[in-house]
Amino acid sequence: MKGRHGARALCFALSWALMAPSVQAQVLTLKEAVAIATRTHPSIEAARLGVDQAQAAVREARTGLQPTLSLSGGLNRTDVTGVPLRTVSPQSPYGFQLQLSAVQPLYDGARTASAVRLADLGAQLAEVERRGAQRKVAYDTALAYIAVLQAESLRDAARINVEQAKDQLCLADLRSQGQVGTRFEVLQAQSSVAIAQEGFLRAVNQLRQARQTLESQLGRPVADLRVEPMTQLKHLAYDPEQIAQALDGRPEVAQAILAREGQVETARQRARTTWPTVSAVGDVTTAPGGGTQQTIAASLAWNFFDSGRTATQVRQAQFGAERAEASLAATRRTAALEIQTTAQALQSAQERVAVTQQGLQAAIEGLKLAKVRFNAGVGTGLEVTSALSSLSQAQSSYIQGSYEVKTTQLRLAQALGLEVEELIP
Repeated sequence: MKGRHGARALCFALSWALMAPSVQAQVLTLKEAVAIATRTHPSIEAARLGVDQAQAAVREARTGLQPTLSLSGGLNRTDVTGVPLRTVSPQSPYGFQLQLSAVQPLYDGARTASAVRLADLGAQLAEVERRGAQRKVAYDTALAYIAVLQAESLRDAARINVEQAKDQLCLADLRSQGQVGTRFEVLQAQSSVAIAQEGFLRAVNQLRQARQTLESQLGRPVADLRVEPMTQLKHLAYDPEQIAQALDGRPEVAQAILAREGQVETARQRARTTWPTVSAVGDVTTAPGGGTQQTIAASLAWNFFDSGRTATQVRQAQFGAERAEASLAATRRTAALEIQTTAQALQSAQERVAVTQQGLQAAIEGLKLAKVRFNAGVGTGLEVTSALSSLSQAQSSYIQGSYEVKTTQLRLAQALGLEVEELIP
């Protein structure tokens, strides 16, 4: 009798330890997590600085036809030899000369226009890269958030498995002490507890890793935060006809388009290197003995023969444009395939959830029946432990399937070029 009360006390203590409430932490919603990551992630800041750098290159390119002014001066000494002293000027042999020069390009063979066009394309490319970096951070954060939710659900399910296994161990101990059960049932229950505890530790470790990934995205620890367990995503309606439209929203497709245009403009720019340039030049020079001298002139330069160097460079740039065109086609094809495969994966995940839900319900009913048979003395502990194992596997499959739908939905939205905020209620 004393042993039976001791076993009941042990069971109560174990259940209380597992069910003890944790300290309430501040809730971090998915929308807040994405906002924090996109505001503080260093890759977005690096991309933003790339935009600033590209815009500065545009401003520099636009100065190609602007005038330039230069000022130069010098101190010189003049010595006269072989001349009688009476014929030498009594002024000092030292003189200071100052020259102010102005150059105004009048025509540069459209080189400045090409440089501005290339700089504009570079700025557009930098902006596409910035948006792509921001979108990637947002989706990576959302996926990390969902991974934490999944890990927490698996941990909670594993904790319940431990509780149920320990409850079964307590019952097996009571039956063994009352001589209505066997020692073999106790050993089976102990083995079931050990397996459940191992699964719980594995789930805790997975949760720790998931939280570390989320912390890396947010740039801050999340130990004092908890994710919202009821997080849901909006339904994503997908139409195969959206593929062509979605491709234009893909960052890599936009980058390939800009790369192709850049190669085409480079070919034009190199072809213009043989065009003549015209400039207006003006000088104002002070003479050492006093007075000033003004000069106004026009300058013409024409590199009309360079041994075929320019033609070779133009052809090289044309090859680059053709290569960029082929890369664009390959990028479009790869992106379209990714959209199709991700859409199929989402459909498969949704179908799998329905199957795992049926399996979970069957496992729950099986465990209830096994416990009824065990308590009535017509079943064995092996039936209960086997039912517990089946329930644990069914719970894990259902949880993983449910969150696989969410993660695949996020990946499909990303493949379609949508913003992650469009899926957050």
